[in-house]
Amino acid sequence: MGWYEEYEQKSRITDRLKSNRRHSLLLVVGLLGEAGSILAELKKFERDACPLYRRRLKEEFGDFLWYFTQLVLLGNPDAISSLEKVAFVSESESDKLDLALDLVGRVFSMVGEIRNGENPSEPHPELIWQKFGKLVANSGFSLESI
Repeated sequence: MGWYEEYEQKSRITDRLKSNRRHSLLLVVGLLGEAGSILAELKKFERDACPLYRRRLKEEFGDFLWYFTQLVLLGNPDAISSLEKVAFVSESESDKLDLALDLVGRVFSMVGEIRNGENPSEPHPELIWQKFGKLVANSGFSLESI
């Protein structure tokens, strides 16, 4: 069992929203909120280069990962093991703000499907995972460390 499968199992236990009748909607709103928080902290870090914003960015990455994982579990739990196999390498020519905006765009696309009562279809979760992983790597972190 890899790190993401272990994370997924532990994260299920912490899902205090699952007894709520609007569970999936709350997860969607949480994911959108965390995507916005990533943008806000990334902007502050880019603007001021303050170590405090880097720590906050790492926290927001962790929160985003939690919400994303819960939504994947709702739509396609088998995808966890395939997502974990994707390797991410920092790309020095990739701008973090551009990567973050791409990530948010993908999240909004997936949210549109969920709002229409559909399970997130391929390839949204995989594309979000790829964008997120690249952004995390380009920010100097690994997914396992957040």
